[in-house]
Amino acid sequence: MDVGKVKVAMAEWTKEGLQPVKVPGLDLVYVNADARLNGYRKVVLGKIEVSVDRGWKSSGYALGTSTTGNLKPIMADAEVMVREELAKALEGSEFGTVDHPAADTVRVDVEILDLYLVALESGRARGRGSIGNSLGRVALRVSLVDSSSGELILRVFDREEGPEPRLASTRAAEEAKAWLRTTVNGWAEFMHEGLKLSNREK
Repeated sequence: MDVGKVKVAMAEWTKEGLQPVKVPGLDLVYVNADARLNGYRKVVLGKIEVSVDRGWKSSGYALGTSTTGNLKPIMADAEVMVREELAKALEGSEFGTVDHPAADTVRVDVEILDLYLVALESGRARGRGSIGNSLGRVALRVSLVDSSSGELILRVFDREEGPEPRLASTRAAEEAKAWLRTTVNGWAEFMHEGLKLSNREK
């Protein structure tokens, strides 16, 4: 876990009046003690922002030697994954997805941070230090907000690092993207389960 980013998040969220709660599987969850998730029946996806690891962005590999040519397609893929996996997690559930605010709708704002998929880099870049031992890393910041009033309900920070590559180098990019999608899906399922539990507590 990036200790610096965790401390910044903790300081910011405490200043907002949020209180920490422990949720197994997530690094940080801070909630508004006066707000509740129960009563929401729909989800609207708000902003999605994707940023990459600064070391990746500043390296020559990311800008010119990466097998994808540049980072924009990777960032676009990550945004699409967020949309698709959230829709998949809610598909067939009691919670519908909508494209506009409403009284019974919670807005989800998503930030994908420090994205680094080492398997997408060239052979010269792979294996640099400890980063080369995993498929990559990524962090998440999520805010759940009442879509009508704008009242903040909770914030989440979580960080994941991928396992060691298992496939041949020719399939490294495929493996890295599959890991990223699985990670995003896990976060979406966490949110779905949280909504279900909250509504049972009415």
